Amino acid sequence: SSALYALTTALYFDCILDRHQMETIALVIDVRPGKGCANPLPPKVFPYIKAISKYGVDLFPERMSRIIVVPVPTIAVGLWNTIRGLLHKKHAAKIRLVGGSANLKSNLPPQRMKEYISDEHAVHSMEQCRLSEFVNESQGKKKKWDPFRKG
Repeated sequence: SSALYALTTALYFDCILDRHQMETIALVIDVRPGKGCANPLPPKVFPYIKAISKYGVDLFPERMSRIIVVPVPTIAVGLWNTIRGLLHKKHAAKIRLVGGSANLKSNLPPQRMKEYISDEHAVHSMEQCRLSEFVNESQGKKKKWDPFRKG
């Protein structure tokens, strides 16, 4: 269920974050399809976003900086503007939708991502991980992903 998946995500954050540091979290929810996983429909994603925003704000109020859902079609942004009123204001304020193409081989929109994640290497690493796990494998070109490799 979405609530269980969101709780598992929150527990993961609790395990990896040092309680003596004030690192912040920007959770990126990539809704593009990949080998073995379909592009989720908004009615399937919204309950998870709602639950994780609640857990993130309630359990990590200063640490959950934002939740970025990427890439979403323009119609989903319009739908979001309609339903965001169903969330508590402090939860909805943390959520950002980034428009873009949501097909298998589309890349993250780099200029839009820079608005939310200033570390270009982090954005590049996320994209390399996705390509390695969900795109190249489906084409028989499995590449080892290295999050610390630049370029």
